[in-house]
Amino acid sequence: MANLDPEQPLYAGIISPAKALLTEAEKAYTAGDFPTAMAKYTAAAEADPHLYEAPLYAGDTAYVQKDLNTAAPWFARAIGIDPNRETAYRYWGDAILKLGNDPAAAREKFIDAIVAEPYSKSHGRVCGNGRILRRRRCWLRRSTGPPVRGRREEAG
Repeated sequence: MANLDPEQPLYAGIISPAKALLTEAEKAYTAGDFPTAMAKYTAAAEADPHLYEAPLYAGDTAYVQKDLNTAAPWFARAIGIDPNRETAYRYWGDAILKLGNDPAAAREKFIDAIVAEPYSKSHGRVCGNGRILRRRRCWLRRSTGPPVRGRREEAG
């Protein structure tokens, strides 16, 4: 029979320790306790070196704390785990753009995100001419037919 101890979470023994740490880290992050969140994300990344979300969210936690020097290696680690997911490239581009003040490097990360997942609706930050969009519209050309006007999310 299952352990119905109210002090034990229902997922105890069912999910990996790394994912349990990830859940704890997300609770700390949501509460605004960034040092605890970073410690838990780091522990989750050490517990499961193949868990993409742990370094991704550790980088995001460093970004929220305005620490690009700490965020960048975490994003690079997430990309090393799965280079075909766009999220780490996009988060890294956001961090560079807001904290590093290097639009060319940020643009490269956004382009890498598009290459990683070309059909993702998440990026939408780079126009056909490579410029980063800011509160304006961009003409998008379909492979067949006339140009279509599309709205893009802000970069910043």
